[in-house]
Parts: sequence; structure tokens; C-alpha cells
Amino acid sequence: MNNEILFLDTCVFIDCLDSDKHEQILDHANNDGFTITTSITVLGETVTQLMECRTEIDRIVKFCELLDQWDVSFSFPNDVIRKLCYFIGEELSVRDDLFYQVTDRTHLAYAIAYKSDFFITSDRAIRQFVLPKKIMNAGYRKPDTLTLHEFYKEYLKKR
Repeated sequence: MNNEILFLDTCVFIDCLDSDKHEQILDHANNDGFTITTSITVLGETVTQLMECRTEIDRIVKFCELLDQWDVSFSFPNDVIRKLCYFIGEELSVRDDLFYQVTDRTHLAYAIAYKSDFFITSDRAIRQFVLPKKIMNAGYRKPDTLTLHEFYKEYLKKR
């Protein structure tokens, strides 16, 4: 049985609401023993996106059912996340980088702080982002950052 931690980004939850195939991949990961986790910031962003269209109440209910179905654990703010967000933001102020969205940087900081093995997202900027040396020198590492399909092909399909 696996005990690796799989952190899900907002876009992954939205994709699972739109595609049975995406949902099945996470069912497979859950059944294979991956611990599925996310942050309260991802939860808030997902619900906010779903609420933007008032006809999405059924999708909000489905989202809550998926959280329960996969026994998703939630991470909460702490000082490590605060520092990681600061150092990532500080680095970006001196780098020409595509990774400008504060929410994305925050989600990644949660995954790093809680020592996730994988960060699942369709966001290319997050996947390509290289952690500042200051963060790596402090002993933190960026989780393996993949799309859900890449995760399936590279980790689940081979099992």
C-alpha cells in the first residue's frame, strides 16, 4: 500500500467535475493508497469558481461528495507557508517569470510546507516554476508537479 501525498490544485477538482475519466484517475490513486490532500485556499478558490455561475449548485454538491469519497485531507496556514509565500514572491520581483498569480504561489507553498510528493495541476507556470535557491537551501523541495494525465501515465498505469 502506498503512502505518498498527492496535492490537488483547483483546476483538478474542476476537471473531475467535468470528466468521469479524471474522477476515475483519482479513484484509482485513492484506492492505491495515495493520500489525497489540498489546502483551504484551494477549497475556497474551487467553491468561489463554482459559485460564479448560480446554476452550479449540483456541481458544488458533487465537489463535496468527491472530497468525502477520496477522504481528502486539508492543510491550514502556518508560519512555514507564510515564509515560503514571502520568499517565492520576493524572488519573482527580481525574475521575469510567468508565475504571478498569488493564489497559485500560495497553493504551491502549502504543498511544499506539508511535504507533498506530488502537486497535480494543469497550470503550466506552476509546473515549470523553479524554486528559489534560498528555499531549496533551507531544505525544502518542490513536489513532482504534473498534470493529472501525466501522473496517471507515469505513476498509476505502471502499477
